[in-house]
Amino acid sequence: GVGVSVVNALSGRLVITIDRDGTRYQQAFVDGGKPQGKLGPIGSTPARGRTTGTTVEFWPDATIFASEGTEFVARTVLERLQTMAFLNRGLEINFVDEREGKAQKVTFQYKGGIVDFVKHLNTTKEPLFSKVCHFEDEDDEGQVLDIAVQWNTGYHEGIHGYANGISTIEGGMHVEGFKTALTSVMNKYARDKGLLKEKDDNLLGEDIREGITAIIAVKLREPQFEGQTKAKLGNVPMRSFVQKATNKYLAEWFEENPTEANKIVKKAVAAAQARLAAKNARNAVRRKTALSGAGMPDKLKDCSSNNADE
Repeated sequence: GVGVSVVNALSGRLVITIDRDGTRYQQAFVDGGKPQGKLGPIGSTPARGRTTGTTVEFWPDATIFASEGTEFVARTVLERLQTMAFLNRGLEINFVDEREGKAQKVTFQYKGGIVDFVKHLNTTKEPLFSKVCHFEDEDDEGQVLDIAVQWNTGYHEGIHGYANGISTIEGGMHVEGFKTALTSVMNKYARDKGLLKEKDDNLLGEDIREGITAIIAVKLREPQFEGQTKAKLGNVPMRSFVQKATNKYLAEWFEENPTEANKIVKKAVAAAQARLAAKNARNAVRRKTALSGAGMPDKLKDCSSNNADE
């Protein structure tokens, strides 16, 4: 919303060039955004009029960034460009660093899109299986979702949400919808296949999401973000859209890939057992501490009786 406006305000000079319909237009700003004339044509576009697009050039104001400096870190830019290439399947992005002593050229293009993104994130981990669960959907309101999921043998929960290419690091409605559906589908599958007994409690979301790597990428016409940093998506309809689609496609994937689904359930069951064991251990320590703190003998145990008079 205010990205280029802030860049302009913090720059000693900014030039915007637009190539459209065979004509090149340009406008320049100096000293924090003072326009040097109006936007107007300056000639024909190169490459016989086939060049199109917008080019923004800016020179950070050294007086404003006196303490931080104006040295750009190539890695930061590269990470952002790589993410954009993952989120837009087939898009080719070229990065060129022309600075003296730091010259490099990097090209990003991923035919697998977010499937390749998930594999990339799991490169340093041990995947539970080689397949990546992937599905896409679109509704009548123009909402689009693109989801890829894979589990690894680790314990970290790695769910990454994106809305219109923006990283929603605090999640939001799209991530909530996915989590709700994931827990529901997993428990239903485990019950139907006898992997969870009738007397067993349902698996919790935290058990199921242990070791998960997921990309939840959505596109919508009028995104509503909570806060200027756009860290959380607030569009309520997106939650039900993602939940409904995940319920359908994830259940189908489990049925079509029983070997992988069984591995996921077994990992979740083990996580639940570890969670309960840790809870019991904590409670035992707390009881012991409470008794010893009151000057009571450590060997006292919890008492119980079937006789109501006692």
